[in-house]
Amino acid sequence: MTEHAVDEVDERLGGRRLSGLQITAALTAIVLVGFVLLLASGKVQRNGVNFDVVGSPAPPVRGVSYQGTSFDLEDVLARNRTVPAEEQTWVVLNFFGSWCAECVVEHPALVEFDTEGVTSDGRRCSTQLVGVTFDDSPENVRTFFEVRGGDWPVLVSGEISAAVVRYGVTAAPETIVIAPSGIVVEKFAGAITYADLADRISC
Repeated sequence: MTEHAVDEVDERLGGRRLSGLQITAALTAIVLVGFVLLLASGKVQRNGVNFDVVGSPAPPVRGVSYQGTSFDLEDVLARNRTVPAEEQTWVVLNFFGSWCAECVVEHPALVEFDTEGVTSDGRRCSTQLVGVTFDDSPENVRTFFEVRGGDWPVLVSGEISAAVVRYGVTAAPETIVIAPSGIVVEKFAGAITYADLADRISC
């Protein structure tokens, strides 16, 4: 920039020149405002991970339970596409660890949900509860369920680490409610109640 051009800019700014520090501060403020707006949008992503999956298609979940059975979310969703709406299945994923104090607190609510299901408009909805272990061993999971009860599949191997990442799970417990359409309708962080689940499911 020529000296004449600098003088023109100077003149337009009323004789005030912006120092390097002022320019840096202004740019920093712009970046911070952009970050705040991103947080407010509710769809925060870091390293390609969507930490708010609500309203999005459910990411894949596949694995093998400590009971030895296989589970693939896509199998449930594929079946849902072939049956009447009243027969379609809601899936509840519970990210869990036997070492987790809040998992112990919420466990009776999960037992109730798995046993009683959810009734909507006088009809019992089709539901499937699936546990996904979070930094745990099959032996500890087996002992946890032998002591506290519960008979739903709890995945201990397969793509469970990938599922933790895909659902943006940061701690146990977290619980995901997936509609028969395959859309995530709720994500709970921390211990849940039976009512939390029942209020989000209708058929």
